[in-house]
Amino acid sequence: MSLPQPILAYVEGIDSDIRSLTPQEINALSDWFGQWLAKTPQATRALTLRALLKNALPADCYRSFGVADGLSIPYNTDNDDDPLNQVPRHMRFVVIALPDNPGPDGIDTTLAISKKTLCIVSSPFPDGGAADDRAFLQVASWDPNALGPKQGLMRFYQRRYEGWVYFGDSFNAASVHYFNITMPCH
Repeated sequence: MSLPQPILAYVEGIDSDIRSLTPQEINALSDWFGQWLAKTPQATRALTLRALLKNALPADCYRSFGVADGLSIPYNTDNDDDPLNQVPRHMRFVVIALPDNPGPDGIDTTLAISKKTLCIVSSPFPDGGAADDRAFLQVASWDPNALGPKQGLMRFYQRRYEGWVYFGDSFNAASVHYFNITMPCH
């Protein structure tokens, strides 16, 4: 058996700096995205939303949505100093993918809890790379049987300057380390 491809990691409250996962840690990633990273050489990994949808995911396995983040908060034109006027208002792309369950008519999102699922969140710049300060790309990768039958686990990844970085799992997000720390993924 060949060694898996390198995967970077940074788990808030555990790691002091970005590190490489050990081969044993990589082999324990049973979610779809972690397995994709493990078999895809770093130099060929999709680093933009468009490349991820076109080159990494099977055709007809995802559904895309546009989400208005903060746009429902009205701007107070009568008072420019209103603190709510400072709330960032952004458009985001959200993609739900069932990469193991593509279909000619699209995907059945009701299967998302029982099948390996990706929730991809992106800035509205689908071709924006890590050097583009306006662009971000994050993946929450659900494995419904990671801990046993019907005992799922979510793993979090983010594209950064260094490439894709593993940010931990749902246990890390709920650990004592995070009570006063914001999880870096959406």
